[in-house]
Amino acid sequence: MKQIYRADKRGNLTEILKEMKAPKLLMLMSNAKQFEEHVQELEKQFPGVPSIGCIGGSYGGQEVAAENGVAVIAMEGNLTVCLLYTSDAAD
Repeated sequence: MKQIYRADKRGNLTEILKEMKAPKLLMLMSNAKQFEEHVQELEKQFPGVPSIGCIGGSYGGQEVAAENGVAVIAMEGNLTVCLLYTSDAAD
């Protein structure tokens, strides 16, 4: 399995996705202003790939993606992703 972490302080998701070729799982940390746009772009770039996203800062090495930034962690290679959906709704 290979883990790729990329971040951009300006919120340029297109730029950080360039090195991600065949992810099996994506984790998105975005800013409140661009969150919906980033979710749509991620799905367009990698349709059907399981992903989870949140609004908040991301710290990786010396790179900090906060306020207007975006960060993505991609898992590639020998990885099996199992999805489990739960609901808090009463039956």
